[in-house]
Order: sequence, then structure tokens, then C-alpha cells
Amino acid sequence: MVTEAVSKSVVRPAADHTVGRLLAGLATGCRAIGLAGEGPRRPLLADLGERAASHFEPVEVPSGSLGAAGIAAWVLERVDRIEGPPLPRLLALGRKRAAPGRRPILILLDEADQLDREGVRGLVGLVRDAQGGVRLALAGGDRRAIHALCRKVDARGPVLGLDARELGGPRVPRAAVGVAVALALSLGLLAGGNALLERFLAGTEASRPPVAAAPPYETAGQLEGEPAAGRLVIRADPIAWIIVDGRDIGPTPLPPLSLAPGPHRIVAAFSDGRREERQIDLGDDTLTVEFR
Repeated sequence: MVTEAVSKSVVRPAADHTVGRLLAGLATGCRAIGLAGEGPRRPLLADLGERAASHFEPVEVPSGSLGAAGIAAWVLERVDRIEGPPLPRLLALGRKRAAPGRRPILILLDEADQLDREGVRGLVGLVRDAQGGVRLALAGGDRRAIHALCRKVDARGPVLGLDARELGGPRVPRAAVGVAVALALSLGLLAGGNALLERFLAGTEASRPPVAAAPPYETAGQLEGEPAAGRLVIRADPIAWIIVDGRDIGPTPLPPLSLAPGPHRIVAAFSDGRREERQIDLGDDTLTVEFR
């Protein structure tokens, strides 16, 4: 899997917009969202999982070639060591996670286009029957396959195309890549896998700090580190994923937030790709901000 350093390297505005739109899709209740193309899928999946972690339990799965049962076993190994047939066990766990106040499982599946017909059938059935307790973020190079798979699960879910030139880290000249590969091979650094090469190709310098997750929105009140003063009420129609001062707050509807007085930046990301921003100056009373 891609290292944390790599996942934090995909931070250009286009990538931030892509992840925000996928988060908004999850916020509206979509059970499947997709990333299709030959761009930096794994770093984006990792960033999506990190930012969604306050509301979902993300699990990265490396390839659809594992099949539905293999994917279920991979997830159970990392979420809850339940014995028995993996698909029925994950289905039972997913139904429990669909209850209010529980975090649904978010499967971040790369190479989802490697699923065979039986695997597609098993995974689609699992997610449909889990009543919202299991969600899918599907990624792969075959755009048609990813689009078709997402539509089988949930026709509402956004499926976004990838462009490595827009979403990737710093572009590296091909000559430099060749030198790096030759050097790595000569030093024996690729013997244990391609993690080092992936890190080099994606770039390891983050252009923004990692986003601090806010408390879950069911109990969100005062943001961590903020002295309570004014109250901020945020409303959005349709449902949107809300970010306040660079922190992921979560999907609307939200309880009132207690924030320090002064300027604040609010961003609402919608699943249709819209992204609206408001700059406010909060006092010691209640301020309502609406996005439509």
C-alpha cells in the first residue's frame, strides 16, 4: 500500500476538489463512489479515507483480484476478527454499522476493475444488503468498468475521471525516472516491492498540512482547540460536506458549532461538483450560514 507520505503528496487544488466531491457523495448517502483513470488513485483513496475517518471506518484493499470473499476477509482482518465465512460475517457486521451513531465501513478498493463477474455479484450484493453499513470507494484504470460497477451498486454515486497532470504530485522528467529506477535497482532497493519508487514518483513534500479531523457531527460542538464564544449554524440544501477553517466537519445536517470570535472560512462541497465558500466574521451570538 502507499505510504502516508505519498498519500499526503496529492494535495493540489484539483485533488482537493476531487476528494471533496467524493466526500459529498458519501454525505448524501451514496453507497458507491468511483475514481476512474490512470492518475494517482491510491494517494487519493488514502486521502479520502483519512478525511472521512471521523464518520466512516476506512479500510484500504489493494486489488479487486482478491474476489468478493477475499475482499471481505481482508476487511474483517482489519476491522473485527470474526470467524466464519467472510461475506456473511461482513454483511452481519455491516448491518450493525448501519445503526445511528455507528461508523459505516468504507472499503477503499483499488484495481476494482480486476473483479471477475462472480466477484462483482458478491460485492454488489454485500453492499446492497448491508443497509448502508458498508460503502465502496472504487478505483481503477478502466473507466467503463468502474462506472458500470458503481452504477450497479448505487446509480447516484459520483464517478470521477483522473488526470495525472492535474491531480498528481510534481511532474518528474522521464530521464530522471530512468535514473532513479536504475539507481534503485543497482542498490537493491526494489527487492522488497515498489513502495520506494512509488514515493519518489508521487513526490513526498506535502503542500498543505494534514487536515485535523473534527469530532463526529452527532456530538460536534466546540471545535478542538477553539475557546467557546459564538455559535455557528450551517445549513445546506442539498446535503453537503462541510469544512471549517480547513477542518473536515462532516455532512449536513450539523448541530450548532461553538467557535472563537473572529474570521472563519466555510466550504461546502456538493456531490454534483459544486464547491461554495463563505468568509464570515463571527461575534459572540449565533450566526446562520446557508448554502443552496
